[in-house]
Amino acid sequence: MTSSTSGANKKDRTQIAQAFEDALLGRAHKGPGINYRQVWARMASQLLVKSEVAAGWNGIAVWVVQDVLVDYISKSTGLNVQHFSKDTVDQVNMLSFSYGEPSSFPMSGVIDLLKSQLFAGAVSPVPAEENASFIDIIRSPIQPPISKLIKLLTADGPVQHYLVVPPLDTF
Repeated sequence: MTSSTSGANKKDRTQIAQAFEDALLGRAHKGPGINYRQVWARMASQLLVKSEVAAGWNGIAVWVVQDVLVDYISKSTGLNVQHFSKDTVDQVNMLSFSYGEPSSFPMSGVIDLLKSQLFAGAVSPVPAEENASFIDIIRSPIQPPISKLIKLLTADGPVQHYLVVPPLDTF
């Protein structure tokens, strides 16, 4: 599965094919970035389901991702991917590659991705809720208080006229 991209522009030569061509020709190049929101709207469930199916077939699925996507997952979900750094595969496997520091590679030509890290773990804990697992990827990284939601829903507009809301200090 490929990731959706953002920032691709034919005129500026930032489409994937154009950036690849420029890199092969030794020209300065800049490809599009990752469209994180769209990627996770589709990919999170597939990561879990396809990994679970592969394990059920006595196989493994390995998801190859860029380090910035691993960082995004850790910041925007309840899963801290760094807790799953392993040397061996498990049910869910993410192999992360990194360019390293921008100052450590040339800005033209093909750049080797030499830095990699494997993150592996169970799809879900057994028994449930006992340990961290990749199911945490679909959990919220924070639990906002319900009083904030009610305040936003009732602050302005017609809702405040039709909804009976107890005082906020009761939550």
